[in-house]
Amino acid sequence: MQQIELSSRAKLALGVLAGGGRFVIRLERNNYTGRSQFKTRLVDYSGGRSSMVRGISGATFHELDRAGFLEITGEGTSVSTYYKARAQV
Repeated sequence: MQQIELSSRAKLALGVLAGGGRFVIRLERNNYTGRSQFKTRLVDYSGGRSSMVRGISGATFHELDRAGFLEITGEGTSVSTYYKARAQV
């Protein structure tokens, strides 16, 4: 099995995911243009409340997804999909 070299942002995201964080891809409305677009966010649920982690979004999500670190959770809706860290076997 080959070793996968992750970026520093991906390593930071794995730390958040290990603490119960989630990636979410959801439909968001841009207040300036009024258009709705799908956005990828990393949400940290530690400390009893949720907060978005700045600087980590789509590129980091795709890096971790291609490396096999993510799986879909069952908490999504028609306009949002949640991903968590894959349980190691």
